[in-house]
Amino acid sequence: DGGYFNPCRWHHSMAALRFSCSPNCRLRSFGERVTSFQEMQMAITGFAARAGEKLRQEKQHCRAISVFIRTSPFSPRDAPCASRATETLLVATQDSRDIIAAAQRALARIWRDGYRYAKAGIMLADFSGREAQLNLFDECAPRPDSEALMNAVDRINRAGKGRIFFAGRDQCGFAMRREMLSPEYTTDWNALPRAFMR
Repeated sequence: DGGYFNPCRWHHSMAALRFSCSPNCRLRSFGERVTSFQEMQMAITGFAARAGEKLRQEKQHCRAISVFIRTSPFSPRDAPCASRATETLLVATQDSRDIIAAAQRALARIWRDGYRYAKAGIMLADFSGREAQLNLFDECAPRPDSEALMNAVDRINRAGKGRIFFAGRDQCGFAMRREMLSPEYTTDWNALPRAFMR
C-alpha cells in the first residue's frame, strides 16, 4: 500500500467489522525515528500485546489484525512512505500470542529498509463475542489452555504493569513524544496547580 492515510477514518464494508479509535487501535508516534526492523518488531510486539489485553477486557475475540507504519509527512528530510497490511485468522482469538504472531507477519510484508519511520500502529477488527465452534475436522484449533494462560498474565500485570511480558518486546518501551503533553488535572491530584495564602 502507498500514500498517507488516517487510521481513524479506515472503514470496512463488512457488518461484522467495527473500527474506531478505541482501545483496539494502538497508535504511537515515536520519540525518535525508527530505522531498524528489529526495533520496529519490538514496538509492534508491545502494541499487539497491549491490544490483546484490551481485547480481553472487552470480552471480545478478533480475526483481523492490521499493522501500519509511516514516515513523517511533515519532515522534509524524510522520504514519504506509508504502508499497511492485514492478517486474517481462520479462528477468532483473544490470545496475545496469536495477535503478536499475526502482527509480525503483517509487518514483515510492509517493512522497507532505508526509511526513518515516525509512527506505527496496530488495529484489531472482525470481532465476535467468543471463539468459533470447531468441528472434528478443523485443523486450526485454538491453543490449549489459552484462556487460562491469558487470564493469569492479565492478573499478574494488574498487580504491576509490565511484570510479565512476551519475548520480543522492548522492556523499556518506546518513548512517545511528550513535548506538548497536557497537564493531567482531571486524573492526577498531584498535577493540580497549588495556591498558597500568606
